Amino acid sequence: MSKDWVEVPARPAGTVRAGGVGAAAPAAATGGSRSSEAQNALYHRWMAEGTPLALRLRDGTTLEARLLRYDTYALHLQDAEGRDWLVFKHAVNAIVPPSPGGGES
Repeated sequence: MSKDWVEVPARPAGTVRAGGVGAAAPAAATGGSRSSEAQNALYHRWMAEGTPLALRLRDGTTLEARLLRYDTYALHLQDAEGRDWLVFKHAVNAIVPPSPGGGES
């Protein structure tokens, strides 16, 4: 069975990120991967349930789509018209599922 996502091991504690700005988080703090367990749990639930999401992007636009797959750096989404989107995570400010009452918050 293939995974719909890829785990990338964390850098060793104390290593410097590209560009020399800041140190990477210790592997113990990240669970040995670059995404958090909370993030992974939400992504898996949204994929399994086909949850419609509103992605608020850094440029101020909103993309409404369903999450199909993800990895460390990008999200594979599909909009209501069936178009596939590859959105890099650094371009996303927030991912908002519908509110329990049925409308978006």
